[in-house]
Amino acid sequence: MTTKFLELKWKEFSRAPQFGAKLAVKVLIGFFIIYFSLAAIFFSGISVFLLEKKFPDQSPLSIVNSYLLYYFVFAFIVRYFFQSLPATEIQQLLITPIIKKNIVAFTINFLPSQTVFTRAIKSIESSSLKLLFSRLFIYL
Repeated sequence: MTTKFLELKWKEFSRAPQFGAKLAVKVLIGFFIIYFSLAAIFFSGISVFLLEKKFPDQSPLSIVNSYLLYYFVFAFIVRYFFQSLPATEIQQLLITPIIKKNIVAFTINFLPSQTVFTRAIKSIESSSLKLLFSRLFIYL
């Protein structure tokens, strides 16, 4: 079923009037992802030597780990306020002979925190409310 949805999304993307421009933007974004990934790997390799030189009595791993929680909290806040959720046109899919439960599951699986939402919905169907909250806290 997922392959059918992905095929429909590809047809929607490729048949759009701005196909060339969208494709060029996606290729450009791909190059930026590769460039910044390589830059991050390069600078993380250099930072090990700089941290060892600056703080000889501590390991670089413990220094980085002491600030990692602050980074994750900051990144979560930035993503929460600046990132929009991906929109799926569900109305177009409702006229197809696809089960509505599969459409909803496909839409939910493309959210950024897909594991938490999917497992929470499955646990609502099969479990009590106490088990739902315990599973949510485990996955968070």
